[in-house]
Amino acid sequence: GLGDVYKRQSVIIKYHQIIPVSEKIKVITGVKGGLTIGQYEESKIYRAFNVGGNVNIFYYDFKMHGLRYAEDLTNNVALVSANLQYSPVSKVLLYAGANAAFFSNSGFRINSFAQDLQTFTANELLGYGISAAYLSPIGPIECGTSWNTEDPHTRWNIQIGFQF
Repeated sequence: GLGDVYKRQSVIIKYHQIIPVSEKIKVITGVKGGLTIGQYEESKIYRAFNVGGNVNIFYYDFKMHGLRYAEDLTNNVALVSANLQYSPVSKVLLYAGANAAFFSNSGFRINSFAQDLQTFTANELLGYGISAAYLSPIGPIECGTSWNTEDPHTRWNIQIGFQF
């Protein structure tokens, strides 16, 4: 019956701004959020937001220093970031940045909205990282590392070429 149908909707907001400080230095800020609204059983997963890494392969990916690609899968996420981009010479970019994520796997359930507002628990994670990129003819070649405040592990990443 209709009671067995799981209704879920996702809302995604992504905004970033590039602020030139000088010819060689830029500050890149961002605010992103993903919210799942719907009714479902905890054991059912329809679509989670991928949090982590430094690439956006799919629209529901949220880049974050301190995590590998899609290291955290969550139904709800809010993320703020600030990165400094420095270009010491032509075609070479150096980055340093930090971000804070607030996420929860509980989601909002339309049928019990008031109850969910009381039980919604957000977890926070701070991440920071550095990377270097070369703008080659085949696309950017980037190598970087990042950390977070929850564990002592260093995460490395290498990217070659454009993202599709």
